[in-house]
Amino acid sequence: MAVIRVIEIGDVPKKYMDVLTQELNRRGYIHKFVVDRKVPLPQSAYDKYRGQYDAAALLKLARDPKVLLITNADLYSGNLNFVFGMTNGKGPGIVSTARLDPAFYGNQMNFGVTSERLVKESVHEVGHMFGLKNCEDKRCAMAVAQHFSDVDEKGLDFCKQCQVMLASDGTRI
Repeated sequence: MAVIRVIEIGDVPKKYMDVLTQELNRRGYIHKFVVDRKVPLPQSAYDKYRGQYDAAALLKLARDPKVLLITNADLYSGNLNFVFGMTNGKGPGIVSTARLDPAFYGNQMNFGVTSERLVKESVHEVGHMFGLKNCEDKRCAMAVAQHFSDVDEKGLDFCKQCQVMLASDGTRI
């Protein structure tokens, strides 16, 4: 069984890492998701004017394309104000819990909501790692999320079209 390593960057609560790997492993993928290690957030990726970390710079920490980085840091990419996650083509992916947590918006922290959003965005980035593009089906895990409500609206699974795209080139997650 092939392994996708899940690496914590910064201080993500252990319960989020546990729920994430448990849920990803329950999805029936042929890859096993394993928490590998924890690494500190590099200050070189921090933009003090934005108060955010550059997602592309953090992705460089993963030298293996089958790595999913999870962080609690607020991320941006290029001219985008923020990103929930990002992937380097078929390379490694990163997901941030920062804006997935209702507490970021001044609401009460909610473990269940944040966990579900983290799993959805992680499935999305794993889909990119295996060649899927963004999907127009708002219920598909590959739907673009520009707001947390978009994350809430989408599902945990790939739509039929995305499943066919994966199967057509022999890709199995």
